[in-house]
Amino acid sequence: MAKKSDVEQTPDVKAKADELVGQAREAAALFTQYGQEEVDRIVAAAAKAGAARRIELARMAVEETGMGVFEDKVIKNLFATECIYNDIRDRKTVGLIKDCLETGIMEFAEPLGVILGITPVTNPTSTAMFKCLISLKTRNTIIISAARSALKSTIEAAKTIYEAALAAGAPDYCVRWVEISSRELTQTLMSHPDVSLILATGGMGMVKAAYGSGTPAIGVGPGNVPVYIEKSADINSTVNDILLSKTFDNGMVCASEQAVVVDREIRDAVMARFRSQGAYFLSPGPDPRILHGPQPQGRRECLPGYPVLRRTRPHGVHRLAGPRCHPRIQRDRQCGPYHRELALRPGGHRRHLHPDSPLPDPGLRRRRAEHHHGQRKRFQPHQYKAGDKAHGQHEMVPGSVADLL
Repeated sequence: MAKKSDVEQTPDVKAKADELVGQAREAAALFTQYGQEEVDRIVAAAAKAGAARRIELARMAVEETGMGVFEDKVIKNLFATECIYNDIRDRKTVGLIKDCLETGIMEFAEPLGVILGITPVTNPTSTAMFKCLISLKTRNTIIISAARSALKSTIEAAKTIYEAALAAGAPDYCVRWVEISSRELTQTLMSHPDVSLILATGGMGMVKAAYGSGTPAIGVGPGNVPVYIEKSADINSTVNDILLSKTFDNGMVCASEQAVVVDREIRDAVMARFRSQGAYFLSPGPDPRILHGPQPQGRRECLPGYPVLRRTRPHGVHRLAGPRCHPRIQRDRQCGPYHRELALRPGGHRRHLHPDSPLPDPGLRRRRAEHHHGQRKRFQPHQYKAGDKAHGQHEMVPGSVADLL
């Protein structure tokens, strides 16, 4: 295991690391004097500010990285702020938190100090806000180190939390961030003697580096989630659940399904259901249209999270994998706050998901739209605005998520 003194440091990198850690350490010393009410007020203000900017931050993340789905990143931002806050709001994190009369053991909560939060390119804004909130709740200060491809959006998310916390009475420099992405600077921060904990989220190389830095670390790397479908399972609903989960944010979530194991008795039925929902099965041999195509400039050969049509259209493949449908979560008074629906691409036609219901006919939708507007012309989805109604259906266009949440 590497020691903290083993990392080679240039003067500029070491000076920048010392500056960031020094500011965070001063804030951490002040934070230890805060009471539970003050901490709760700060966390509430920060969570509210992050939730209020969930749409703007999601758009920034998609535009900067080109990965994932805008509407789904809005949901993740909302979960990382509002839902996380509702989960931790009543937890005691200051002073005496547990007194067991039977054993005579008393538990007290004390902050660690300075935390280094490393965020991934796959979930930049939601991960940054989540780590900031849990650090503030426990009276710790945090330094956010973002992925190079998501630097702008991650810093903006950290600034959102910091400014709201500062306005609510948090100490200066309770949230810091690395303004210029540098592997050397990140390694220096990981091995800094005044960093008490590393919260590392990203690739396996980065997680291993965090564990080997000599600083206590909690690492989360890429998942490899298998799904087992037993022969007594409801095949239609099971396949739909898998596709909804896997296509959410183009599979950016670490818990997205990576493999399906099926009982032999229901193998054909499961495959038929997958195909009926638009899934694509690769052939045993290599497919030159998929494996040997030109890649976007500056990108790696493996492009997880990028839209399928954008990746495969130059090779003559309309769709590589995944369903024709795309998951959305909508606030719905009748169906609960997070009711899953499907949105057809392109055009974003939404309909309730039912295991036995076929997908809507795009031609039928076109004819209905033409009839509604009283003219015969080629249907163009972008002509309609969010909130326009055509026979009870709403158009799902980029930016219309504000009408859904």
